[in-house]
Amino acid sequence: MIEAAPRVVPHRQHDYILGDWEVRRAGDRVATARFQLAADGRAILHTWTPATAGGHAGVAILSYCEGEQNWQYFWAGNSGDPVHYRGEQQRPGHIAYRRRTTRNGEEGLSRFGFELLANGHIRELGEASWDGGATWAVEYDLLLTRPGV
Repeated sequence: MIEAAPRVVPHRQHDYILGDWEVRRAGDRVATARFQLAADGRAILHTWTPATAGGHAGVAILSYCEGEQNWQYFWAGNSGDPVHYRGEQQRPGHIAYRRRTTRNGEEGLSRFGFELLANGHIRELGEASWDGGATWAVEYDLLLTRPGV
């Protein structure tokens, strides 16, 4: 008898990202990130610590909104520019977020996602579009690995 895979409740779809990570860009360590459950497992606290003094630091709350049936990502950092994204699971191990953004008075779109790779690492890819989503340009491409890997 074949058993069905257990259903993951929506607010636990991000569990693959829990724990401590070293963050790398083009092979260089740029930060550490910690993702830990909060609010009785209904939220994830994300702490970002730069590898060098004076770098970009911040915290975020990731939470699944039952009413809207989507993920919410609220970021506050030392730049003083908090942001709010809405996201959804693309497939198991990949949740993507989007928001409207502005640059020099021009409206655009911003998106990023956390994707679990086959080797257990996570890719965080951020992109922006200034033509309504017809084309996208990479803003950052990060690799999260477990410490010591």
